[in-house]
Order: sequence, then structure tokens, then C-alpha cells
Amino acid sequence: MLATLKAIYSTLLRPFVSRQTPGALQTTAFPLCSECFQDEGLKLDAAQLGVANVSPCRNCGKEIGRKLTIDSIVHLAHRFFVGGSFLRLEYGGVSSHCI
Repeated sequence: MLATLKAIYSTLLRPFVSRQTPGALQTTAFPLCSECFQDEGLKLDAAQLGVANVSPCRNCGKEIGRKLTIDSIVHLAHRFFVGGSFLRLEYGGVSSHCI
């Protein structure tokens, strides 16, 4: 899972790392929007986390999607990969990699 998050960081987020302050992320840019995702669950989560903005998306060009900052993309990836691997049972739950 950690390797997956690192891969997401290197492919999606690395180009947006600020050159002025090494290691700091530019949080004002909107590199993605909720309409960029094909997975319906990711699209719905992205719409909840996104910011209403009518400017065209830098990735897909659509104006209707809710725009995601770098911070919200990181939060979305964490929710999808970590929260999505939680097995919900009748009486509680357990992380799926513990089974």
C-alpha cells in the first residue's frame, strides 16, 4: 500500500512541488477535478472534497467538476486506499491486510 501511495505521489503530485521552497506543496493549484476519475466511488469522494470553481480543469478541461488541491488529492488517495481496505463485518470490522 505504501508503494502505491508513493507511486501516486511520484506520478501525480511530483510535478506540482513548489520550486521556491523545496518539499513544500503548492496548495492553491487545482491539478485535478472530480470529473477526472472514471471510478464512481473516487468521483463521489472527490466531489465531496473538492472546491466549487468554474474554471476549466487543468487535466480534463471540464468546468463542471469540483476542483481538487494537492492536499485534497493526497487525502482522497489515503481515503481510497487505506479506508477502502477496511473490511466491514456485522459486529465491527478489521483491516483487510490483517486477515
